Amino acid sequence: MTPFPEPNAKLELAPDQAESLARRLTLRLAQDLGPEEAIRLLPALVRALTGAPPEPAQARLRREVVQAARRLADLGLMAGTAGNLSVREAPSHMLITPAGLRKGEMRPDDLVRLDMNGNQLSPGLRPSSEFRMHLGVYGVRPDVNAVVHTHPPHATAFAAAGIPLDRPVLAEAVLLLSPKVPVVPFGAPSSQQLVDHLQPWLADHNAFLLANHGAVCLGRDLAEAVQRTETLEFLARVLLAARMLGGENLLTHADLRSLRQTRTEPPADSR
Repeated sequence: MTPFPEPNAKLELAPDQAESLARRLTLRLAQDLGPEEAIRLLPALVRALTGAPPEPAQARLRREVVQAARRLADLGLMAGTAGNLSVREAPSHMLITPAGLRKGEMRPDDLVRLDMNGNQLSPGLRPSSEFRMHLGVYGVRPDVNAVVHTHPPHATAFAAAGIPLDRPVLAEAVLLLSPKVPVVPFGAPSSQQLVDHLQPWLADHNAFLLANHGAVCLGRDLAEAVQRTETLEFLARVLLAARMLGGENLLTHADLRSLRQTRTEPPADSR
């Protein structure tokens, strides 16, 4: 019988063996964790199997932005070249998607590095014309490390109608988008006016409808900002359907208290 390798033994595989094993493990991860998490873990898995050095943090962040943009584009939340994403790469600068490119077709090297005054630090493509809005968020919210601006069809319909998403209907939305999703008064895209109109809401909110424009979601990291974006659009779709059926039923005060308690309680096995 073939003995098991020692715990710290180096696993040596030929390239084709490593590729085959990585493929099988990825399929298993997709079954256990879902396809998105499997795709996220795949590069690290391949490096571990082939003995390649760890991916540098800056390269990993660029790859994650490109993957997030592709996912949002595939979901139909960023039509054409519309929408933009950014991450705070360091206290002194950010990475932002470039102007004029379809988000599903970007490469990591296409991302543009800007300092917190809006000066371009990397050669190549121009930054998204909405970079002022991103800088405005980071300047007010030190806890925010990612900003996602999209044009989700149903959420944008509420923005165009001037209707905020401010009623407690879905538990997930209450927890992720609280206290509510306001409609920010119209400011021309890419303008300082848009930044000025957004500023009063930034301290206490993490998701916004931009009147006659689209949506913005913030996060402590990119995954949270993307999750809020998806939840925002899902909430808008559900509300629209519920109102066509006669109106939504609201969660009660007792329901909301229970949700907040569940959110703040430690897991049972940690008590």
